[in-house]
Formats: sequence, C-alpha cells, structure tokens
Amino acid sequence: MRGYFYIFIAAMLMWLPSFAERYDGQTGKMLVAYKMVHGNYFENAVVYVASHSLMGATGFVLGDQFAAEAIASLDTVPEAIREAGLPIYKGGPVGLDTTFFVLEQVAVPKADEAQADNGSKKSKNKKKKADDAPQWKFYDFMAIDQGGRGAIIEKIIDSYESEDASPYMLYVGYAGWAATQLELELWRSAWLVLDALGGAMSTARLSPADAVWLDAFKEAAKNSEKKLGKIY
Repeated sequence: MRGYFYIFIAAMLMWLPSFAERYDGQTGKMLVAYKMVHGNYFENAVVYVASHSLMGATGFVLGDQFAAEAIASLDTVPEAIREAGLPIYKGGPVGLDTTFFVLEQVAVPKADEAQADNGSKKSKNKKKKADDAPQWKFYDFMAIDQGGRGAIIEKIIDSYESEDASPYMLYVGYAGWAATQLELELWRSAWLVLDALGGAMSTARLSPADAVWLDAFKEAAKNSEKKLGKIY
C-alpha cells in the first residue's frame, strides 16, 4: 500500500510543474465586487486581472482616476506625461508611491477558420485559447531601462493626441494577491467574474468607478441569475 502512495506522490510532483506553467486563473477577466465588507477598498470596484498564476495575481481597478491637481505630486509618473495632462488611474492600494504601470491594448489572435471548421479537437482547443487571450498586457515602467523610456513616453503622448482611442492606460498602484488568496476570495463569493465588460474596457475607463461597477454588476447578475436572483 505504501508503494502506491509513493507512486501517487511521484506522479503529482511530475504533473505539478506542467500544471503551474499552464495555469492562468482569471487572467484577462473582470472581477466585480460582490460580498465585500462595508468600507473595504474594493467595495463597488471592477478590477481587470492582468496576470494570475499559482504565485498570485495582479490587477487594476477601472475608472478610479486621479484628480488633475493630484497628478502633479505623482513622482513616479514621468514629467512629460504629467505636463501633457494625460489621465492617470489609481490601480489599487499597493505601491501608490513607488509604481507606474502601463497597460497596452494588444490584438487578440484569431483561430484559423479553416482549421476550426474541420471539427478536430486540436482546432477547437486552439480556438478556445484564442478566445480566452487577454486584450491588454501590462509592464512596470520603473523596470524599463532609462534609455528606452523616452520612446515609450513619446508613443503614449502621441496616442492620446490622435483622433483614435489610445491603446494605453496609465496606472499608479495596483491590486495584488498572494498565492491562493484570490482563489479563496472567489470561493467565498467576494467577487463575481465576467469574461468581458458589456462595453470595451477602453470605453469603460472613461466612466466613474461606481458607474463601471453598476454596469458590470448588472451584467454579472444576468449571468449568475440562479445564484443571485433578480437583484436589480
């Protein structure tokens, strides 16, 4: 009997690295505040999950924009961006005086239609992977080499001066979860999960945080009607 136990443990140890590499949890999805303690930082918040792995998660609150007068004191934001008057958002309670993040919208890869039509399991998996791909990537501006920052700043400012919607969202601070912390919060229904907002995230960011939450909560209520009932 002991031999089977050791075989089981060995199999788990062999399988775990592969699972850890593939696990992306709620990456690319929206967390909608639900059962939050009154006064909690995330009460009535919608958070875009930029990264989620077995080691933890990183996300950014939508719609919580800094007032113009407050931006002047954000020392981590490059001076050129502050002077350009670009919108800066409060991503969460972590690193409000030490971080500056850039979210950049990226094209979602499309599954090969010809392969998808052949009904093979491989093509279905490929299509699912493409559909689940996050639409935004993020990077820590403070970790970028000084020599490369100028070009990025110029691209960001130029994008906001264009007639088209800018593909960039600028954040100071972030929402962070340690390993298994977000999974536990989801288990106790602190959050509802949406694959996407009813409107594009780039449009939703222009609305106040409470308005973004209300729209997202209504959408989540529809998707979770059996659990929540008619609550709006």
